[in-house]
Amino acid sequence: MIAGKVPAVVVELSELQLVWPAALFAREAHALLDSGAHSREDLGFLLDEAFHDSRGLKLFDQYDALGSGAYSADPWDTTKDPWDTKKAVRPTVQLVRDLTAEAHELRRYTPRRYYSVRQKPPPKPALFTLQEAKIEYAREIRQLAASGYFDDSFGSSCWDADED
Repeated sequence: MIAGKVPAVVVELSELQLVWPAALFAREAHALLDSGAHSREDLGFLLDEAFHDSRGLKLFDQYDALGSGAYSADPWDTTKDPWDTKKAVRPTVQLVRDLTAEAHELRRYTPRRYYSVRQKPPPKPALFTLQEAKIEYAREIRQLAASGYFDDSFGSSCWDADED
């Protein structure tokens, strides 16, 4: 951590809960990374939407704060060694790369069932009233008759049917 900079809330990777399907998250993250996106508005908001409770964005901001002193976006920075072949990678970009590589192992978000809901028995399915049952029965009979299921027993109403 950078001396003097202490984040208000520390978010751990283990706290992340993926709301999106893992394949969708990985596909969107790869598309953003391939396009060169690395800002909070791109990668940060992706993490905000894909993970529950805005923990993804908080984690992105933590990595952004940690790496702001170590990474220089200026290609003409004279303090760098010109013979250094290692390309500096933003910590936030590396975070998103790591998350996409492990997308299928990330914990999934499941909505919490509160005590009152857990204690209630599941509701019984509603039964048809007599009037609704008659309507549904008539609808089924009409559909079967239109499909020709009763033609052998009751004859066809088609004008070119064989007259027996």
